Amino acid sequence: MKKNFDYTNLVKNSRKYYIVSYYLSGFDKDGYEKLGRYLDLQPKKQKRIVKRHVHAKVALITNSKEATIKNYRDAFDSVHFNSRKGWH
Repeated sequence: MKKNFDYTNLVKNSRKYYIVSYYLSGFDKDGYEKLGRYLDLQPKKQKRIVKRHVHAKVALITNSKEATIKNYRDAFDSVHFNSRKGWH
């Protein structure tokens, strides 16, 4: 562990992707649509926002990895009544 490392920004950024992952877990398809449109993502041929693009945009904003967003979303699946089982 580094002695002079400031963990303040790390905690602030992690809080952001926890919140977004919780939202995506709870609202699933509608959440992806609304968040994707809020982030100015354009629907593709199937007229739906692609989940992968939402993960990429959120990861860019929160300075994390796409897999981190997906993993935390899956972790919150056990809290919500949705079709995904997630992992826990």
